[in-house]
Amino acid sequence: MSTSSRPTLEDVARVSGYSRATISRVIRNVDNVNPRIVLEVNKAIEKTGYRINFAARALAGGSTQTIGVVFRENFGDLFQNSYWGQVLEGVYASLSKVNYQQVFLINDSEHFRQVEQYLLNGHVDGVLFLSVSEEDDLLTDVIARDIPVSVFGPAIRNVPVPYVNGDEQMGGSIAAEFLLKQGAERLGVISGGKGINASKYRTLGFTSYLESINYHFEKSATQAGDFTREGAAKATEELLRKHPDIDGIYVLSDLMSTGVLEKLRELGKRVPEDIMLVSMDNSPTALSTNPQLTSIGYNAFDGGKLLGELILEAIAGKPARSVTFMPSLIERESTKRKK
Repeated sequence: MSTSSRPTLEDVARVSGYSRATISRVIRNVDNVNPRIVLEVNKAIEKTGYRINFAARALAGGSTQTIGVVFRENFGDLFQNSYWGQVLEGVYASLSKVNYQQVFLINDSEHFRQVEQYLLNGHVDGVLFLSVSEEDDLLTDVIARDIPVSVFGPAIRNVPVPYVNGDEQMGGSIAAEFLLKQGAERLGVISGGKGINASKYRTLGFTSYLESINYHFEKSATQAGDFTREGAAKATEELLRKHPDIDGIYVLSDLMSTGVLEKLRELGKRVPEDIMLVSMDNSPTALSTNPQLTSIGYNAFDGGKLLGELILEAIAGKPARSVTFMPSLIERESTKRKK
């Protein structure tokens, strides 16, 4: 071993019998390296105790082994919403296999410039966008710098990037059809944040289905809950103030549904006897409420895992591909069949 207290590439080269260039290719996960060589080099790395200096590699224009994870919504929602927890668990499952770390960045109006500068100044190898908005330019700015990206949800402005998306519009359509089938007659919506594509398409699917069957749906029957528990509670109060006869509500996330349930109890409304709820995401939260939530979604862990795989493919220079999941409804206690 070298006289330095910290093992070097020369130490790995001596133990493995391969050149520094070959070892560097293994460390950088370059394609087309013989699997036997990868195995032997990794054994030498383990034997010598060599640790990769990611900061030095970044300064030299190489890999940082870091992925930026950009979240567009409320910071607290990232950790309170069990749906995002499942997505992030899936992302971690993909990235940890190749020793990539993640740094979380909140892209709101207050921190936009900081986030933009961090991403554009070479601190990451790629960027995962967990949610996108039509109101900011961060996605297009990152793409313009040739930084690999993948997006959870539909991309904006028809930008051709890899994305993982549930068919949000289909989810809204399923919700409208099911509430009417269960006997609800006067419907309302608790939507998400302004400019968030998931909110836009989930609501559009709901209203488009109603329009297709000539159901008159008033614009004021949609109230924004901003994808937070507190916001949803306020939106529910406003919805019932304007439309006290509503007997079926479509809520665009399970987290918001917890706020809706709380406000309905406060107002003396029973679920599902007085008002039925259909929620979105089908996260663990749907099972923890009383009553349990009828919810629409797909496997968020699988979606996150695929999102991680897509960013690794983008970093490797592979052609962009995208996957859309079809949502399904799981019926629980917040809806009922009326005789």
